Amino acid sequence: MRMRDQAVPSGAWQDPALRAALDQLAALSHENAVLGRHLANVQARAAQQAADHARAIESMRRQFVRLRTAALRRAIEAQVLRDALRHLPVAITTGPTRPVATTQIPRGPRHDLP
Repeated sequence: MRMRDQAVPSGAWQDPALRAALDQLAALSHENAVLGRHLANVQARAAQQAADHARAIESMRRQFVRLRTAALRRAIEAQVLRDALRHLPVAITTGPTRPVATTQIPRGPRHDLP
C-alpha cells in the first residue's frame, strides 16, 4: 500500500498541493534511505581504518621494544669491553719490540643479536 492510499478522504487526491506534498515526502524518504546507506558504508570504512591503524600502532610498539632491547644490549656489551680494556696491563717500551699483554680479556656470556 502506497503512502497516497492511506487514510486520505476520496477526492483529496485531486488537490494539487496535497499531491505535491506527498510526492515531496516520498522523494525525501527515498533520499533519506540513500543517505542512510551511504552513512553506513562510510562508518564501516572508518571502523576498518581505525582497526588497521590500531594494528599498525601495536606492530610499531613491538618493533620499538625489540630495537630498544637490541640497543641496550649493544650498549652493555660496549661498556663491558671498555671496562675490560681499562683493566688490561699497559706496557710501553722504547725498544724495537713491544711486549704482548699477558692478561686475558675476561669472556662474559655471548649475546647473539638478531
